[in-house]
Amino acid sequence: MRYTWDFSDGSGANGMVIDHTFHQPGTYTVMLYVQDANGLVGSTSQPIQIVAAATPVPTQPPHYTTPTGCWRPLTGTSITLAFQAEELTGFAGCNTYTGAYTTDGADLHISNLQVTQQACAPETMAQEQLYLAGLANAFRFSIADHQLTIVTGSPSLPVLLTYNAAPN
Repeated sequence: MRYTWDFSDGSGANGMVIDHTFHQPGTYTVMLYVQDANGLVGSTSQPIQIVAAATPVPTQPPHYTTPTGCWRPLTGTSITLAFQAEELTGFAGCNTYTGAYTTDGADLHISNLQVTQQACAPETMAQEQLYLAGLANAFRFSIADHQLTIVTGSPSLPVLLTYNAAPN
């Protein structure tokens, strides 16, 4: 028996059991053609509707406080992060910062970080520079159990910034 699939999205497959991912929402007609050992062909079709998945946005709860996990701030300093519409704001240990962010599924892109220019102790300034560089290199996020985790760095050497939801 020969099984040929047409997914009406420009792709197809062969085999009795297959996996297929539709990359765009829409209505598709999936066709299956079966050919037996005598060369006889039968077919069936099934329309299916693919809807866009809900995109998580790091806004609930909107305020997060001091990261934990792989990276921790210096004792006696605090770091905060808040998301509002397409803007993020926070405190980086010495200075406040703002920036823009976009999400696509679990992908996160932070841009246009702007920081006030106050001077602090050298170790606090060094921490702040590392933290802000990490935010600028963010590429993924997740939210679970009132925690926001931002993955930054590179996929081969990720750094996790895990924030707890700030009390209301």
